Amino acid sequence: MVGKLSPIERRSPLRIDDLRRDEALAEFDRALDSNSERDDLLHECCGVIARARGYSLVWIGRGEPDGSVSVVGAAGEALDYLKGLPMRWDDRQEGGGPIGRAIRRREPAVAKVHDPSFAPWRERARSFGIRCVAAVPFAAKDDTPHALAALSNNARQIWGQDLALLNQFAADLVELVS
Repeated sequence: MVGKLSPIERRSPLRIDDLRRDEALAEFDRALDSNSERDDLLHECCGVIARARGYSLVWIGRGEPDGSVSVVGAAGEALDYLKGLPMRWDDRQEGGGPIGRAIRRREPAVAKVHDPSFAPWRERARSFGIRCVAAVPFAAKDDTPHALAALSNNARQIWGQDLALLNQFAADLVELVS
């Protein structure tokens, strides 16, 4: 005889995903309402997103006038991935990944590590188990370009609902980076 299923187990996977999304949004809102310092808050918000969606790494990059990208917030198990990583948003090879494209074109960008545009970071990403990267752009009130990036060990995770959720988080981050 099969045991009784709990109410959560009886829910469809899509419904459970909706609940996780709603919980993430609520936790994100609580973080935004906290009295933490701005820099701490950026890292905390990245952590909320990483934990809620199971991403290896979530980070916020700011496009600098010289074409480089600075990390202004980050959290996740693969945090060391960012150490010494060349990131740009100009037309150099290091600007061709999802973060650079999102900032430069001001539109979401997704890449799997085997994509040709991901060549400069492929081996490093693989060493951290990263298989997919998505970045959504946003701008500070002074129009300084930024991108919110999510890195996943699941190559099929960051599509549809996840991309929409990242856009929603990015829109909420505008106040923090301004």
